Amino acid sequence: MRRIVPVAILVPLLVGGCGGDSDGGSARAQQPRLTQKQFVEQGNQVCIDSDRRIFRIGGLGSNPTPWRRTRDAAQTAIDEMARLRPPAAKQKRFDSMLASARTLQRAISDVYEGLVGNKYERAQAAQARAVRADTEIKRKAHGLGLTFCEQLLTNWPA
Repeated sequence: MRRIVPVAILVPLLVGGCGGDSDGGSARAQQPRLTQKQFVEQGNQVCIDSDRRIFRIGGLGSNPTPWRRTRDAAQTAIDEMARLRPPAAKQKRFDSMLASARTLQRAISDVYEGLVGNKYERAQAAQARAVRADTEIKRKAHGLGLTFCEQLLTNWPA
């Protein structure tokens, strides 16, 4: 049996996929946009809260349960981040970051499903996709000024 090697995935940045202004006349589209300062404060807070949830889950290895919990925590972070309305000039970058976050969340889900089904090669391939998506998220968060979201790891007390 092949084992999944634990990976340091920064899921605090599991911040969604689609978002942005494509929702037409919805209530969200009619909410005022955040200033850059508000966006950074609120976006970083989403990442801080998510990071704390992920930290409490513990290490990721060949046990599928932490991967399922991580997937579920990721969805929570995605939902929270997707509610933000960045400054108009940052919307396209924000949407791109959200898309990368959804890719990461799907990859984590694929790791979980691979482990549950004893398909370890599939789980390892999904884990590699997760690492690539995580790298993209960090790069995009940096470009948005979300300094906490671009960090590698944190050390929260559980």
